[in-house]
Amino acid sequence: MTTVAILPISDANREQSCRAIAGNKYPVGKTAGQALDALSLS
Repeated sequence: MTTVAILPISDANREQSCRAIAGNKYPVGKTAGQALDALSLS
């Protein structure tokens, strides 16, 4: 089973989003759920 981490991040405009990290995949989403869903699509 692969371990997944979801971290809050902010861009230059200080807008919040989330990055999911699993293995060599690092998708970003507006919410933690979107970042997690993006892992399954990448």
